[in-house]
Amino acid sequence: MKNYIFSDTNPLREDLIKEKTKDIFEIATKIFLSHQIKRGKNDMQTYEYIINEIGLKPEEILFIDDHEKNIVLAQKAGINGILYENSKKLRQDLDRLL
Repeated sequence: MKNYIFSDTNPLREDLIKEKTKDIFEIATKIFLSHQIKRGKNDMQTYEYIINEIGLKPEEILFIDDHEKNIVLAQKAGINGILYENSKKLRQDLDRLL
């Protein structure tokens, strides 16, 4: 399974985020940072761009985010989405989905 990261961040916070989530960043196949790709999570075209970059069908992608509005946009692009609320619920949602 390939893992991708898509983060709305800016250059000033990039190092901090990478350090705090080092283990996650280390296993990522590719990282999409909004300030680098010049697109944010609130833009529908961003999800189409990422689908294209990853090279998978939208329905083969799972997007996990802690903001419902981002999940809704991803789902409009055909991507499966899980709203992150806490680690226990995420595990339940993943078990149910997979």
